[in-house]
Amino acid sequence: MTFTEEEVQLQREDILLMYTDGLVERRDISVTDALAQLLDVASHPEGSLEKRLDNLLTYSASDTDDDTCLIGVQVR
Repeated sequence: MTFTEEEVQLQREDILLMYTDGLVERRDISVTDALAQLLDVASHPEGSLEKRLDNLLTYSASDTDDDTCLIGVQVR
């Protein structure tokens, strides 16, 4: 497997999300479908960063049998 390194310049109010595979891996749907669902939920901003992260945890296709970690950083 080959990995590449890239840089992205974040702008004011951008949010960087970092998460473990427990947020998107399930036995009953594909990772591609789970990622699409995650992007759909994330594309509907609602309130504070904390509220947005809560929504992602609530409405994502996460698998409760797997550990899940979600970190959000908002540029000020």
